[in-house]
Amino acid sequence: TYHLTRKVHTFGILGCALCIVGSVTIVLHAPQEQDIVSVLEVWNLATEPAFLFYAAAVVGAAIVLIVQFIPLYGQSHVMVYIGVCSLIGSLSVMSVKALGIALKLTFSGTNQLGYPQTWVFTVIVLFCVITQMNYLNKALDTFNTAVVSPIYYVMFTSLTIL
Repeated sequence: TYHLTRKVHTFGILGCALCIVGSVTIVLHAPQEQDIVSVLEVWNLATEPAFLFYAAAVVGAAIVLIVQFIPLYGQSHVMVYIGVCSLIGSLSVMSVKALGIALKLTFSGTNQLGYPQTWVFTVIVLFCVITQMNYLNKALDTFNTAVVSPIYYVMFTSLTIL
């Protein structure tokens, strides 16, 4: 607040404190991750029925928001744009993780680029990132950044944990 010469209100300080406490709580109670030695392992996790159901529900909800609600409420309700960003963003986490694992293993000598699953994850990452950036920019163009950022942070984090 001193460097930007902006006054932060009590609710802004409280919101930042709650975000920090929430983030620390999530990190401290996160389960241990298993070591993954192939993109095929991530593919097996991503094709489990529960995740496929979640992914279908997310894509369906995003399509409904884009087709039905953005034309009607996009200019007046921040949750419409942020909803699309957060929903699609929650899917991008799995794909980015898979792509990161593929690249890490490839650079360490176990080539993962020959698997078609690596390229499927790459296409999904590109689609998710482009969609997220598009609707996040629309939200930032339409609404105040001080409103967009915390709502996006909370929705994205919640949907990713889910």
